[in-house]
Amino acid sequence: MDAVCGRVRRHEPVDLGPVPGDRPDRARRPSARHRLRLRAVNPRRGASGARRRATAEGVPNVDFRQADAQVYAFDPGTFDIAISRFGVMFFDDRTAAFTNIASALRSGGRLAMLAWQDIRKNEWIMTVRETLAAGRDLPMPPAGAPGPMALADQDDVRGLLAGAGFESIGFTSIEEPVWFGADAEAAYEFVGEIGIVKGLSDGLDADTKAAAHEQLRAALRAHETPEGVRFGSGAWLISATKA
Repeated sequence: MDAVCGRVRRHEPVDLGPVPGDRPDRARRPSARHRLRLRAVNPRRGASGARRRATAEGVPNVDFRQADAQVYAFDPGTFDIAISRFGVMFFDDRTAAFTNIASALRSGGRLAMLAWQDIRKNEWIMTVRETLAAGRDLPMPPAGAPGPMALADQDDVRGLLAGAGFESIGFTSIEEPVWFGADAEAAYEFVGEIGIVKGLSDGLDADTKAAAHEQLRAALRAHETPEGVRFGSGAWLISATKA
């Protein structure tokens, strides 16, 4: 992500984040004159946790806002860089969303975002689906549908971003283990809050849900290592430039 964005010294970046409260990273350090961080989900928590952490870490030039980047009224041509770490796969109308994001960038502004690759490249997602299927035949998510796999197909994403006003669209494959916690119990606490786990658990009766979640716990225990609970994963670092 740093390599695509470059140093943000004297730039105006907008960070499209999925979860309030994550830690301010290097792209939000004081070398950037200003940052508007949009928050599209988790209305119960809002951006208060993120603000507290930014203050605690001495990052004064961050402006956190809870908003939907699909419809947020950006000031046109304000930002040089738009970045996201797994936060832009859930829009109801992807074309409208990325057109709106493009409108916030100056001409030549950069887009850099991390998104999951094909579901079969992501052991952690396959494990969640297999353990929580509970006898159901779960269909594979269609390309472009809102959800973790919404930006997995390169051809689909190229067409989407080109139509939204981007050019020089590129993909860098990142295949690294994903860390879920120091041990299985910590990992279960984290995984239990992920949307895919909650979604697959909905509609199960109490006994079936308990059995499925015990299978999930067992899978997490099977992936414990001295470095914590780790699963194979594949992600795209997608980069583009506003035309």
